[in-house]
Amino acid sequence: MMGEYPSWPLILFMAFCNAFLTAGRTALTQLPDAEVKKLAASERKRDRRIAHDLEKPAALLEGCKLAGFSCTVVTSLLLWSYLARSLSALFPVDGAPVFLRYTAVFLACAVQVLILDVLCLLLPYRIACRHPQPVAAALAGFCRIVSLLFRPFVAFNGALAELLARLVGCPEPLESGQAAEEEIRMMVDVGSEKGEIEQSEKEMINNIFEFDDRCVSEVMTHRTDMCAIPKTATLSEVAALALESGYSRIPVYDDNVDAILGIVYVKDLLRLIEQSNETFDPQSYMRPALFVPETMSCVDLFSQFKAKKVQVAIVVDEYGGTAGIASMEDLLESIVGNIQDEYDDEEEEIFKLGEDCYAIGGTVLIDDVERLFGITLAEDSEYDTIGGLLTDVLERIPAPGEHPTVALGEVKFTVVAVSDRRIVRIRAERSKTSAPS
Repeated sequence: MMGEYPSWPLILFMAFCNAFLTAGRTALTQLPDAEVKKLAASERKRDRRIAHDLEKPAALLEGCKLAGFSCTVVTSLLLWSYLARSLSALFPVDGAPVFLRYTAVFLACAVQVLILDVLCLLLPYRIACRHPQPVAAALAGFCRIVSLLFRPFVAFNGALAELLARLVGCPEPLESGQAAEEEIRMMVDVGSEKGEIEQSEKEMINNIFEFDDRCVSEVMTHRTDMCAIPKTATLSEVAALALESGYSRIPVYDDNVDAILGIVYVKDLLRLIEQSNETFDPQSYMRPALFVPETMSCVDLFSQFKAKKVQVAIVVDEYGGTAGIASMEDLLESIVGNIQDEYDDEEEEIFKLGEDCYAIGGTVLIDDVERLFGITLAEDSEYDTIGGLLTDVLERIPAPGEHPTVALGEVKFTVVAVSDRRIVRIRAERSKTSAPS
């Protein structure tokens, strides 16, 4: 018989169950990866069982968490019932001053907090954090049994939560990989704001995450900028093109660049320096070309480069024509930014002229310009580059020497240079009158 109020043994039993569940759950999550590997390789069945549970710990931990919450609720109700009856004897309701009644309520709450928070949560949590291995070994079996008993309730609660989430229109939860990526991005943003991470480091980390989502067409050199030689080229012509461009791997084509035959490596031609032009045939020295679709992801192309042990690939469009050429350097530049070597003398693609004023190359991606000014230029544009976007807005190709201006949002773009029917240089400046007065 429990008498008029719950007995202390039942209260203590529920409190100890809560404390054990807290300690066990904490210890299992605090075990280092190295320790888990040792448990998996152990000869003791109990150790291997713990390692097996931690391979997919969600079910085990969710069951323990629900059981611990249930213990907290039951302990709180039992304890409050006991304290209410005990304190009512000390502070009778009839005729008692108001402050005495409030004092009774405060004392009841203080005792509950002491038992539930300190003894059932904080103390076992700290013990488990300091000694995760022995605590996990002692309580893993208990946690496993409790989790098994509460598994139906965990499944029901999960299904109910999912149903309610759909009814209110909540999006699907992120996959574990996506969640980890978002957490890392958030930490990088916080570190950048505190000055612990430089802007260049932040951009590099973000570029690494975007590497898998970026297509080859976004990093390749377009066919109009390719350096290639016909199959009838002489040795002196190949040498001249290599010296002018600085490239050491040059595609060889048949009639036009849509018919690439292979790749000539300039290093293979060094032994032919003293040879006559009449006896030189590029096809005799070219190597097979790697052809990839322009929709291939950068990470897949990187894997192809490593597997084939090559540095360049010919990018083809959906019709089989040559869209451009992509190199290992292009892939690296998509992560670390532009890499200049002793043969590079091109202008910087984005050069700051003043406050909110930049000189921009026509081949700069629209996304880069949007990040530069913190604006959205075109969500559904068919073009990838800022030069292509301006051509689309103007509905024509500016003539050489012409400098038309286009205002997109709060940024004014002025065409500076046009070459080979393309916009090659642009001046971009944030309009000073665009800010609301």
